[in-house]
Amino acid sequence: MSSDFEVKLFINYVKRRTSLEFDNESMGELAVNIVNVLLSRNEYMSDEKAISLVNANPTDVRKVLQFLYRLGVIDLVRETTNQYRYEYKWSLSRDKISRFIRTRINNIVEKLTHIVRELSSSTPYLCPTCFKRYSLDEAYDFNFECPRDKTPLVQIDVTSEVTYLNKIIKELRER
Repeated sequence: MSSDFEVKLFINYVKRRTSLEFDNESMGELAVNIVNVLLSRNEYMSDEKAISLVNANPTDVRKVLQFLYRLGVIDLVRETTNQYRYEYKWSLSRDKISRFIRTRINNIVEKLTHIVRELSSSTPYLCPTCFKRYSLDEAYDFNFECPRDKTPLVQIDVTSEVTYLNKIIKELRER
């Protein structure tokens, strides 16, 4: 995967996750600005330096930095100052982005593999209206009707779905 493409994927992910976390689109934009500053500097940076470079509300910058750290997106070191106080410094590198994306892809592959195993071992049914899936036992219990909207359930073509998911898994593993 090319480095620029990884960075774009990463920035898009950070923006969406931060916007959802804070239920605020501007916090997502702030997260993108912080990531861009950390990437361009390629050094450990204190809160104050990040705040001055991003030129935003200090409280919001600190909230976003802490969220990104909890998310596993940026690195943090704690240094002791001359006054025996702690100073936190944040960093982000292209290697960190590559590792993060590889980890996310591996997690997705694991989930898709789990879904393929489940599909292979059962007979799933689908409501064509609300797209909720049901197992064979659940379909029997609901008399082959969706309990939400009373639409008749349709049996899923397992072979085509498994083939499609295996194709996606193969493509993800090749990246």
